[in-house]
Amino acid sequence: MHMINLKRKKKCEAQVPEEVSERPVGWSAEEQKLLEQALKTYPVAVKERWEKIAKCVPTRTKKECMKRYKEIVELVKAKKAAQV
Repeated sequence: MHMINLKRKKKCEAQVPEEVSERPVGWSAEEQKLLEQALKTYPVAVKERWEKIAKCVPTRTKKECMKRYKEIVELVKAKKAAQV
């Protein structure tokens, strides 16, 4: 079990333990960075992708990570549509 923790820390790198109840409503720059890094580390084909991604962003839940990803996708789509 100790090896699993080392592996996860290596893949997710900068984990900052923080009480979930203390976090702000919006995403911090650090949380965003951790999410983006995790999305690159765990591509779509990875089994249990969102569980792994959420472990890399210790201040956020799986559901919050998925919601944030969807928000970012919509922002990118809107920006591209505005450029046409």
